[in-house]
Amino acid sequence: MIETADKIRNWLETLFLTEPWREHFLVDIVISGTKIRVVVDSTSGVTIGECQQISRYLEGYLDADAEMPERYVLEVSSPGLDKPLKIPRQYMKNVGRELDIALKEGGAFRGMLKQADDRAIVLVVKKKKQPEQELRIPYTQIKTAKLVLKF
Repeated sequence: MIETADKIRNWLETLFLTEPWREHFLVDIVISGTKIRVVVDSTSGVTIGECQQISRYLEGYLDADAEMPERYVLEVSSPGLDKPLKIPRQYMKNVGRELDIALKEGGAFRGMLKQADDRAIVLVVKKKKQPEQELRIPYTQIKTAKLVLKF
């Protein structure tokens, strides 16, 4: 029996291979009882209309799935600027922006995200009266990473 989250992941991977969805990607799926929360993003951001279209797309599959309960709540949203980054593609999207990083082993940094790949990020940290420092931080060492919002 394939889990609901795996089914949703597969359906979205298929959708995101087609135009105009190629820049979109799955960030997270959280299932709690009959509530399903799907978080998607894109290199250019996600609109409310796109969330609605993705929701309708998934509902078509979920409604046809015999293993799904008759009643469920589906919520499709973008990650939100205040939420921690979760997957490498989110980091790649935000190169050039300032991040607050907390490490699993303790310690924290604020710096400009210079580079991101599938394994790690490079953060440029500037401390008072010290030269700029480039830190390579593997994702496995990151506890949380949040964008620094400036208004």
